[in-house]
Amino acid sequence: MIAGLAGLLTDPLAGRAAVYDADAPPDAAGPSVWITDGPTVLGARQLDARARGQVEAVRLVCTSSSSAGASSLALFVAITLDGQRLAGEVLRVPMIAEAQEDRTDPSEYRWSSTVDVEHTTPRGTP
Repeated sequence: MIAGLAGLLTDPLAGRAAVYDADAPPDAAGPSVWITDGPTVLGARQLDARARGQVEAVRLVCTSSSSAGASSLALFVAITLDGQRLAGEVLRVPMIAEAQEDRTDPSEYRWSSTVDVEHTTPRGTP
């Protein structure tokens, strides 16, 4: 989990969507951004001891009442975070997923689009 990420979203999303971090479930009463653990991909693993940085990844789930709303919220989140500095290092947004509908969710806010965020931090000498 990237520490401090929720703080970068709270003010820009005020009045637009609620931000939930880690274990708190999203509130179906309105649009939301839920920060979850990142995708498990080989590119995020540390395979070489000589590597200069450690990549942390998170997946943000952006929910809304429509496909366009979820996509718009995901784009706003991506633009807000991509290139932003956190703890002196730059955040990178490598992927925004197409909006999906959860037909099993009885709430009005059942559309979601995910945004992947990566943060590379310097790695100590092995």
